[in-house]
Amino acid sequence: MACGEQARGDDKDATLLAEDLRRHLSDEPVLAGPPSRMYRFRKFARRNRAGLAVGVAIAASVVAGLVIAVLALGREREARAEADRSRRGEAKRRLRRHIGWRPMGFWMERPPGR
Repeated sequence: MACGEQARGDDKDATLLAEDLRRHLSDEPVLAGPPSRMYRFRKFARRNRAGLAVGVAIAASVVAGLVIAVLALGREREARAEADRSRRGEAKRRLRRHIGWRPMGFWMERPPGR
């Protein structure tokens, strides 16, 4: 009786081993031990290379687009700030010329002929 029970246990072990080999060859997680997340991800990546490559390409293009948009926004803000500073500076120059303001702080009348 013991030999018969042992033989059935060996058959079960052989069946499990064969199943694990089949799963390994088809890039599926084997059942021999608890799979880690990285192990399961590698198996998934091997089974789905094309889909994963497309997903990575789309994600990379979205990130690149966001980086380009943020850089363009920063340049546009700098250009607006520079234009605003230029407008303010021109307005100050016109006002100083109109009222006769001098850098030393003296108020002077407008020079004749202006």
